[in-house]
Amino acid sequence: MTDPNHDRDDAALSALLRTTDADPAPPDKAALARIGQLAAAEFDAASRHVVPAVPDVRNRAMTLLLLRLMLACSVLAAGLVAWFSSGVPSADRVALADVLRDVTAAETLHLQVVRNDESADVYVQQPGRVRWERSSTQYEIVDGSSFWRIDDGEPARIESPPKWLNDAGRVDLLALLNLPATGTVRAQLLRPAGEHDYAGRRCRVYSRLLAERELRLDVYTDLETNRFVALAAREPEGDVDSPPVAEVRLVALNPKLDPEQFVVSPTLADRGPGKITDVQGLVTLRPRVSDRWTLVCRETLLQPGDWVRTNPRGAHAAMLVLASGVQVTLGPGTVMELGDHANQVRITAGEFQIERTAAATEPFALLGPGDQRVRIADVGKQRFRIADDKLQPLEAVPLWLAGFEGATANESIGSLIVTVDGRAEPLTVGEHRVTVDIRDQIARTTIEETFVNRTAGRLEGQFHFPLPQDASISGFGMWIGN
Repeated sequence: MTDPNHDRDDAALSALLRTTDADPAPPDKAALARIGQLAAAEFDAASRHVVPAVPDVRNRAMTLLLLRLMLACSVLAAGLVAWFSSGVPSADRVALADVLRDVTAAETLHLQVVRNDESADVYVQQPGRVRWERSSTQYEIVDGSSFWRIDDGEPARIESPPKWLNDAGRVDLLALLNLPATGTVRAQLLRPAGEHDYAGRRCRVYSRLLAERELRLDVYTDLETNRFVALAAREPEGDVDSPPVAEVRLVALNPKLDPEQFVVSPTLADRGPGKITDVQGLVTLRPRVSDRWTLVCRETLLQPGDWVRTNPRGAHAAMLVLASGVQVTLGPGTVMELGDHANQVRITAGEFQIERTAAATEPFALLGPGDQRVRIADVGKQRFRIADDKLQPLEAVPLWLAGFEGATANESIGSLIVTVDGRAEPLTVGEHRVTVDIRDQIARTTIEETFVNRTAGRLEGQFHFPLPQDASISGFGMWIGN
């Protein structure tokens, strides 16, 4: 059987629930007290309700009791929320994204940023370009996914650019201050905090606590135009006059900027560091993304991060011409890494010569083992060697360099490249003999070379021989075995 009163209870409950769909005005204290009395009365009435000893009816009555209790608690909670939030009308609040709308939509910006006790001018060309300038010789450039750091005129490419731009390529002021720049923060409402003078302008101040960083965000807008003026991060207990932890100020909206401000010269993406212009003997190259060394020849183009190595035994040498106007000559057993720009190389072994020509416009940085560094700013030649993991100057011209530059007889040496365990490796030169016969001002040179197979199996390879520009081959022979 079903209690006929249950249908009336259902109708009353439905009517009561429909009242919660409306948007009532915020209650006052008297209304809250009345709500409490009604909730207590409902609870008392429910506790005195007699339920017949029928299992289905008991379950239904218990459900109604729980629903009434939940309804009373919901109405009470809604009243409390309305009461506490009525202190500041929501119409006076603004979203951070709305305040920054003019900044986000601008084509160009000039900002001043103070962070970590350092000040910088930030120039923005939207979308996708930012120049963070500490001085005329120290600045950083973000151009899309490329990030460059320039220090005393020497550019260096950084793999991971800072998150100064959002996905649309627009500048993010919170990211400039190293503050959380999530969509949730931008959508949060800023609470009005009165008026204040900022940089000679009367401003309206909005504030918001950033729980993630335990900071308070103060946003300044012009009192007359309501446009963005500045954004500051402060300690939560500080007032608007206290020194900020970080601050960004709008200097100019849509100023005329020179596109050259966002260009790194020379641009490695267009020119590369340089190329190998001359090779003597065995010279190999290992790209940054590879583990294998490959034999190279003249006119080989180089990329940032490439390694160049000369064979340590014999008259092996190579000349590199860099885009910065610097020539690097590597002697036997030299290992060199190209930097991310044309004004820097790192050499960890061997002997070499650095020549800064008149075409060079910026100082050249020579890096040695560890943190050793030599700055070369004068035009001319300087020779060095790596000994005991130290970068040492070399006064006398070594024999290999004199021969390579043509001061002595320039002997060429061939190389036999074989495949061992899937890798291209040169065989050791066991003997190198040169005979020269001069007749009628023509030199006939015979070169005999022996290569040693130190493995237990038979090898197959390719023979390479650097031929001078004014020479030709008149004969060639090969003998296999002892």
